[in-house]
Amino acid sequence: MTASQRPVTASERALACHRAGDLVGAESAYREALAAAPDDPAALGGLGVLLVQTGRSQDAIAPLERAVEKAPADAQGQVNLGSAYAGTGRLPEAIAAFRRALMQAPDHRHGWRNLAMALLRSDRFDEAAVAIERLLKLAPDQAEPHRLAADLAMRRQRPADAARIYEQLLGREPGNARHEAGLAGALAAQGEFAAAAAHWRKAVSLAPDRAEYWNQLGTSCRASGDSSGAIEAQRRALALKPDHAAFHLNLGAALYDQGLIKEAMAAFRRAVELERSNALAWRNLGSALEMLGRNAEAANAYREAFALEPANATGQALLLTQLLQQCDWAGAAPLLARVAADTKSKLAQGRKPEETPLAHLSRSSDEAETLAVARAWVRQMQSRLAGARIARRTPDLDPDRRLKIGYFTSDMHDHPVAHLTVGLFEHHDRSAFELSIYSHGRVDASPWRRRAEAAADRFVNLHGLGQRAMAERVAADGIDILVDLNGHSSGAKMEALALRPAPIQALWLGYPGSSGADFIDYLITDIVATPPEAAADYSEALLWLPQVFQPNDDRQEIAAEATTRARWGLPADGVVFASLNQGFKIEPASFALWMGLLRELPRSVLWLRSPSAEMLANLRRAAVAHGVAQERLVFADRPEKPVHLQRLSLADIALDTWTYNGHTTTSDALWAGVPVITLEGSHYASRVSASVLRAIGLPELIAATPEDYRALALRYGRDASARAALKARLAANRKTMPLFDTARFTRNLEAGYRAIWRRHVRGTKPASIRLVEPTGAAASAVGAAMGEAEAFRHSGDRRKAIVAYRRALALDPADVRGQLHLADLLRTEGATGEAADRYREAAALDPSLAEAWGGLAAILAEGGPMAKHLDRCRDLAAGRMRLGAS
Repeated sequence: MTASQRPVTASERALACHRAGDLVGAESAYREALAAAPDDPAALGGLGVLLVQTGRSQDAIAPLERAVEKAPADAQGQVNLGSAYAGTGRLPEAIAAFRRALMQAPDHRHGWRNLAMALLRSDRFDEAAVAIERLLKLAPDQAEPHRLAADLAMRRQRPADAARIYEQLLGREPGNARHEAGLAGALAAQGEFAAAAAHWRKAVSLAPDRAEYWNQLGTSCRASGDSSGAIEAQRRALALKPDHAAFHLNLGAALYDQGLIKEAMAAFRRAVELERSNALAWRNLGSALEMLGRNAEAANAYREAFALEPANATGQALLLTQLLQQCDWAGAAPLLARVAADTKSKLAQGRKPEETPLAHLSRSSDEAETLAVARAWVRQMQSRLAGARIARRTPDLDPDRRLKIGYFTSDMHDHPVAHLTVGLFEHHDRSAFELSIYSHGRVDASPWRRRAEAAADRFVNLHGLGQRAMAERVAADGIDILVDLNGHSSGAKMEALALRPAPIQALWLGYPGSSGADFIDYLITDIVATPPEAAADYSEALLWLPQVFQPNDDRQEIAAEATTRARWGLPADGVVFASLNQGFKIEPASFALWMGLLRELPRSVLWLRSPSAEMLANLRRAAVAHGVAQERLVFADRPEKPVHLQRLSLADIALDTWTYNGHTTTSDALWAGVPVITLEGSHYASRVSASVLRAIGLPELIAATPEDYRALALRYGRDASARAALKARLAANRKTMPLFDTARFTRNLEAGYRAIWRRHVRGTKPASIRLVEPTGAAASAVGAAMGEAEAFRHSGDRRKAIVAYRRALALDPADVRGQLHLADLLRTEGATGEAADRYREAAALDPSLAEAWGGLAAILAEGGPMAKHLDRCRDLAAGRMRLGAS
């Protein structure tokens, strides 16, 4: 019988099938061969290799171990066994097998390659470097050793070295998708996301069927601020792999960035359906639901994430925010402690805490720590934009020309920020200022949106654009001063601001704290909300407006039709306390005090807002725990704003929240004719209502302590005539005091814009500026009012003198001696909180005024409300804090 006539053995048939790619036939033949010769090393080895190739590394180990046992000198057999070990994660055994192979065959290239890969996976980088170096000598012209060298550089946190290797490979092999992908990954690791995206685009053009390349392109586009490109790329990835949870997650993130929240929610929900154990998907779903105002659903999503990863600090912070919004104080307490500890720990390490700056200032009055949190968030955001630039026009530096003012906001719809600002927009002096409004939030048909569109010279809808595109549009319009109305609040687009689309950028209104950003030059505020001694806790220069930082709309409509308490579930003749603030602002301590008021005033009720059934149930339980029947809490829905203002007038007294005051909530109550009692705190968020009340001429409603707050509430709760007199004063002041004088406010703000522009024109750095309102024709009225105050003071009638000084200083707050004399009188009468404010006013106007510093020092020594700022007061007194003037 000739060789050609000899029957083909099962082992030979298996090898032929294996080489031809017929893996099913090969496996059958290998098993047939082993049935006849169980110890045949060739059949054992062939079957083991096939099993590794088909993803069955665990099954491959037994035949490969037998093959090595039967042929211990076979280097390839050791390599095959090492590959099976590596495929099951048994890396130490894999490394040992590869080393045995290389002892037998020192130039075995596959052995060196597989050893290098196993060492890299084991983080044994020095040993991997030796293996890669040997492989490079054996195969210097092959790409794989160089790719392994690049992988080693990446794992050693040397992405620049990896990028150089891939650039060299592309020089030798242009048009190679793997090399383009490798270079893109190395550039992304260096924060060069735009360049990375360009190379990912080349990779997908060369390998359009690689879903992971499209996904990585989307990731780099998103990181470079190109959310439109990210969305397109993620959709291409999903077209190739529609059931890939991570791709849906990344698509949702890009949609979220672009403000397409409903679409983002759908993508996150699909990711959760595909991978219910993905905590990040649950957290992102919760964030989208929260943005849509579906807080109860958001809380449930955060709970799912927390159950999966209870130690995850991000999940803790997100869940805490929702629990506080629902007034679930028992559930929030342990998380509050953990989040606070995480924040302190990460700040100490120079890392970004997981709680947002807004969440931090909502729970803590430590402005220095809030600034540190904000700076950490900004640093991380800026790291994603490393090297990013946009073109910007060179402005005409004429100090007196018509200025281009831009307002940048997500809230130009039915939102408190729009409620406050539309009147301002309508009052801007168009001969001196060109007004642009850049709206990057949702679009609605509300009257506030329509009024803003009509008021602006240019109303630009940026909704759905990436942040780079937003910044480029602002820059193309040649804006001189860009005013951000978001800060770190919901809907913020800080990356657009970080690209510096305008030469001067300011923060105002929407966020009661510092941005912590070097690309925000000014914070627009007033002397009450952010006193001079607090300036060290702000990264911005402070632009102090006269009287008040908060604008108001003097055209705000109140429904005309009559209403009754009965319609809203309120008692016909009992005292109605109201606090229609968001749930997260209500704290256990303030709620306990409110319940004490209800106990002392048996016919009184507390009127609260009810955004969710969970908040309602939690507050009712808390009331019962304080000995108050749950029926004495009356919950309000959210009608149209004019109807809300009309019904609000039915309340007797509004009770402000403490750590985070009402802002629009406070001014709405005052506009509706309802006095507001506030507790003046020690940081911006807790001093807003004090600022507003001073601007309406009702500083006596500002309490320095919880005890004072309680006493004020009881006084007006018990004394109907005092309430009536207070409401009458409020009604009169609404027409004459600065708070609701929109035209006057606008002129003051415009003076501020002109002052910071002139400073810019002079080439000087931003510095804090205290604006003084010009008195003009009102000087005689001021003189008369001040003369009356002086007469009362000299006659010894302190109470009348205080009233007269307040009236005079409302007309001219820059009268240094008037501020000083009023402070002295208030201190004598025990009103140390307002006295401290007046001393600070006097000292800010004239830092050399020893009497002002002496009075403030005396209050501080007595433990007054601003004691925590003692060191900063000393700095100010010593002249180390420079205040500009205009």
